Amino acid sequence: MSFAVSRCLPRVGTGWRFGATPLLLLLAIVFTWGTPLDAREQWWWWPPAPQGWDPTTSPVWFQSDADEPTVSLPAVDDTAVYAFTLNHQLIKRALDDGRELWRVDTGERRETFGERVAVASGTVLVGEWDLMAFDSNTGRHRWTFRPSEGTGYGAYLGAIDRDLILTGSRSGHVAAVHIADGRTRWLRTVVRDSESLVRPPVVDDDDVVAAYTVTRNPWRGGVVSLNLADGREQWRFEIPEGRGWHSAPSGSPVITERRVFVPSENGEVYVLDRDTGVMQARIPGVFPDDSPQAAYLSQDMRKLARSGRILGITSLSGVMVGINIDTLKEAWRYDGSKVGSFGYELVPGHGAFYATQFFGYLLAVDATTGD
Repeated sequence: MSFAVSRCLPRVGTGWRFGATPLLLLLAIVFTWGTPLDAREQWWWWPPAPQGWDPTTSPVWFQSDADEPTVSLPAVDDTAVYAFTLNHQLIKRALDDGRELWRVDTGERRETFGERVAVASGTVLVGEWDLMAFDSNTGRHRWTFRPSEGTGYGAYLGAIDRDLILTGSRSGHVAAVHIADGRTRWLRTVVRDSESLVRPPVVDDDDVVAAYTVTRNPWRGGVVSLNLADGREQWRFEIPEGRGWHSAPSGSPVITERRVFVPSENGEVYVLDRDTGVMQARIPGVFPDDSPQAAYLSQDMRKLARSGRILGITSLSGVMVGINIDTLKEAWRYDGSKVGSFGYELVPGHGAFYATQFFGYLLAVDATTGD
């Protein structure tokens, strides 16, 4: 099984609802292969030489099911790894050697919309169009979350907090669901527009923060803070119009002790007061507004992750920056543009940021130094 770290183009219905627009894909190609401004430096061969890894060495294990490509970001517990396929198969494999332990059909018959799996309290949570739960030991189906209000909750599966799973939706809702039995603790309407989505919520202590987008051109959106106990709205911030066409979040926010960081498609990252939602600062795009590069990157798809006191921020340009969350100063900058634009996940762990790149590389960057 080839466990894909992210699915580049999640779709909803027949149109593009979430992920890269054709314009962003064009920008990704431009920054991967170069622009007229840097034509002399273009790489006309592929792939580039690997750095920091010997491709002749064997991985711990590798399982490939060519007829059933895995689309989800895998979930891992102490002994196993879980992922699901385009053919709606949820698969559990042993973490030590990759042997298949069980395989079940999720029951979904439409296109696979989601890309997330989570595991907690002996339960595997699967984000297809609906949110589903399976017993982690046996694979037995436990419940499907399909409330009377809202739709598409599985595709935006978010953070886990003790006995709850927080999830966004394709209908402008956020829900807190009991992991044990799929009951709703609370369900709140964030956006009253049929053409809207709420990205996977994040949670810290008593705060749930979720990014929302109204997918009517040009896209607009913002973030909302909800109380974990009852879902009541605490504050809301709408992203102001920027130099790009769309002014909507480009990913889920990051919560720190005092702040909330929100990435936007106009390339900026907004820094908000955690208690009030008031904007404190803006982290600019990767290139100055008056630079030639910025002209090619009027829209960006930036992703955030935190490691210690550093906020990692990706860009379609292939540049990743590390920002000190206290001073808001740039601590380091890594230019990976020669290997391709960054994809749709940035995962922290073991003192590093792990990022996919559109042309098939997985990159690990030291979170402290940017090496």
